[in-house]
Amino acid sequence: MRYIGVILVALFVAGTAAADPSLRPELTLKTKSGVLNGAQGSSCVSTASMTQCADTVFPRPQTVAVVRPKERIVLAVSGARLESPQVAVGALSCGPGRTKRVHRRHGVWYLAAPKRPGAYELLVSTRFRSAEAKGDTSVGFGVLVSRTAHRGIVPAAPHAVC
Repeated sequence: MRYIGVILVALFVAGTAAADPSLRPELTLKTKSGVLNGAQGSSCVSTASMTQCADTVFPRPQTVAVVRPKERIVLAVSGARLESPQVAVGALSCGPGRTKRVHRRHGVWYLAAPKRPGAYELLVSTRFRSAEAKGDTSVGFGVLVSRTAHRGIVPAAPHAVC
């Protein structure tokens, strides 16, 4: 029985390693500080000939965007159309928190930064559809809400709460 578990784990790892990341859309956050790349989380991608899934418990952002309270943040995607994205907002490096509303206007998805200063993690979960594939994906982003700090994209580590 022990060997069966080892074989199953090896097959899962081999299947995950073979996943083509170019089929998954790239999500970014656009802020007044710049464009923020996130940490890829779990995803499942299906094409006409295959389905590939990869799991990540909590994607940890390596960088954060310094933003102002309630600043408008745009969720951008390349090569796909998003379907009803959701954002869970929690303390940076502590895992998901409360769900925040994402708005859509003129084809652009956006949300407001938290109103209280602090270091936050935004876990975006969404379904997507492109010409080649469809599926779901999650990406973790970090934001540092401050009324006075200089805007920019900075390392997340010094601001981690947990």
